[in-house]
Amino acid sequence: MTLVQDHNQGSCPATLLTDALQHVQQDEQDGLAFVNGLLVDYPSDARLHFLRGSVLAGQRHYDEAQRDLKAAVALDPDYAIARFQLGLMQLSSAQPAAADLTLRPLQTLPSDHALRHLGAGLQSLMRDDFAGALVQLRNGMTLNLDNPGVNHDMNLLINGIIAKTTSDDAAPVSAAQMLLSQTSPKATRH
Repeated sequence: MTLVQDHNQGSCPATLLTDALQHVQQDEQDGLAFVNGLLVDYPSDARLHFLRGSVLAGQRHYDEAQRDLKAAVALDPDYAIARFQLGLMQLSSAQPAAADLTLRPLQTLPSDHALRHLGAGLQSLMRDDFAGALVQLRNGMTLNLDNPGVNHDMNLLINGIIAKTTSDDAAPVSAAQMLLSQTSPKATRH
């Protein structure tokens, strides 16, 4: 998984991070306690903040999750998956301006990077460019081989876009309304 790769010197050792992922997958509460313990020893490890934020989002503790995702991005601005998840959470929390600022740096990723396209898809959605959003989200999903959970979330979003834009009796809908009407973003663990 991409989370286990060391991003910074002095970060949590990969073996402990793998243990944390296993704890989270077996029992979220136990995993959360394990991650909290690691954060005492490695408070500047963006991956640990991202992992805790993902678990908290899965438990629907969105404010706390957003704080951890913001911490992960602040500690490692190039941590693309954390940046993407934070932008998605901000967008689904009716914070489009914050989401746009968070997602914008993803456009500097290589043209074949999945998160570049997925981020662009969310930004198209913010502009109510549903056709552009569908193209970008589908392109990103095709390129995304590392994070199947992200593809699941994006597929739900695509299905929502299609349902809202093809319904004969559909009232005009904005991107914010569409995201808020969708199931809240699930934690995508990496």
